[in-house]
Amino acid sequence: MKSLLRWFIAISFGVSLIALIGYLLVVYGVIRMNYPSKIIYPVQGIDVSHHQGEIDFEQVKMDGWDFVIMKSTEGGDWKDTRFNSYYKDARKAGLTVGVYHYYSFCTDPIVQVNHFIDVVGDLKGDLPPAIDLEFDNNCNTSIPVQKFRANFKLFLDRLLEHYNVYPIIYCNEAFYEKYLNVKDFEKCLFWVRNIISQPDLAGRMWDFWQYTAKGSVPGINGAVDLNAFSGRRFQFEELILN
Repeated sequence: MKSLLRWFIAISFGVSLIALIGYLLVVYGVIRMNYPSKIIYPVQGIDVSHHQGEIDFEQVKMDGWDFVIMKSTEGGDWKDTRFNSYYKDARKAGLTVGVYHYYSFCTDPIVQVNHFIDVVGDLKGDLPPAIDLEFDNNCNTSIPVQKFRANFKLFLDRLLEHYNVYPIIYCNEAFYEKYLNVKDFEKCLFWVRNIISQPDLAGRMWDFWQYTAKGSVPGINGAVDLNAFSGRRFQFEELILN
């Protein structure tokens, strides 16, 4: 009986260990779960920052990717060191360009939005501006939800006033549920990270889906985030600012 019990414990431990390893491999992107079809999602693209280093955007375009969303700014004074060269080269290659700001919970929202506007300019011919919202385990965890919403509403109102368009908000489902699932933000586009399955935003459709952080794309050394647009090509083209 004791040997049977030991056998059962060993098997249970082994199964649990295998499950944990598998989970971690998926979470850290070593194993990909998502392969969205271009038949269902015909418009797909990448997102990048200076971490990708040199990029040959001509090769990216030739490989069939439609858009690139690139980091421009963070907080109230930081600018991505690759932004200017990425922006020029991606547009020259014929890719549709989007730019994003990494929002800081610690910095005045008006200072942030003015910094973003000063760096990126008018964005004609590009996607609507994007804002990256993440749990960063720094100052954001101590800010009450209502205070975040009030501050972020100031940011959005200033952005809307300048560009006359609602932005793209990047987040995951947990962040959306905690902070953004309210009327103040319902007109925004949502770009959702989920590397395991298609996003679920509790009743509303996502607009962009970051489906892996471990993509391989010609022209880029190393892994890159891959994304799909939810609609058809004509709907994507309607987003482009003019």
